[in-house]
Amino acid sequence: MATARSAARLLVTQELGGSALTGLTTSSAGNAGGTTLVDLSLAGYGNDRFENWWVVITSGTNNGEIRQVSDFVSSTGTLTVREAFTGQVANAVTYELHRYDPNVNHNALNEAMKEAYGLGHLFV
Repeated sequence: MATARSAARLLVTQELGGSALTGLTTSSAGNAGGTTLVDLSLAGYGNDRFENWWVVITSGTNNGEIRQVSDFVSSTGTLTVREAFTGQVANAVTYELHRYDPNVNHNALNEAMKEAYGLGHLFV
């Protein structure tokens, strides 16, 4: 059975005991410099709740980009990232929030695939 990398990424996160929020969608565009994204559905969480979490953009111009959160303002649903995305995060862009760095999960998945292929359990 084929599994999308996004689903596998979440499974690894769960196995490591990490937290993740998925299926999120921005409610308006972030700033032009690409350092913020806005999602009013997060307004119920307290200020700084997502500080040091990781954003994975899953649609739109910045699809696949991963950035660490430096600040979260609950009243506006604004996440600020440490390093700007390559472009402004638009309205209606889907994304995920991860407690731990998703790049570590990606590397673990890559190593597992290499090992499974080397053992003859994975075919091209």
